Amino acid sequence: MLGAVDGRDSGIRGPHQSCYDPCMVEVLELAIERVRKLPADRQEFLASVLDEFAADSDAVYILSAEERALVEEGLADLDAGRIVPDAGMAAFWNRHGS
Repeated sequence: MLGAVDGRDSGIRGPHQSCYDPCMVEVLELAIERVRKLPADRQEFLASVLDEFAADSDAVYILSAEERALVEEGLADLDAGRIVPDAGMAAFWNRHGS
């Protein structure tokens, strides 16, 4: 659902509606705090991504051929039932942080 955070409807219905959503602001603030703890190069990368997204929020992103192939590969894995169990993902995140 567009504008949903943690299963709650934010009330945002279109790109031109003015809406103050305290839940979304909180989520954004928490994300920014996490980014501030990252190394400088990752902060710079994420800042450029956020800036690019905010600059043209109505734009449609066009996948590159490589990105499209990766998406199709992932969808094929899902269709074939090749997924990592929750326990495997938990072990990954315990090893690599998050």
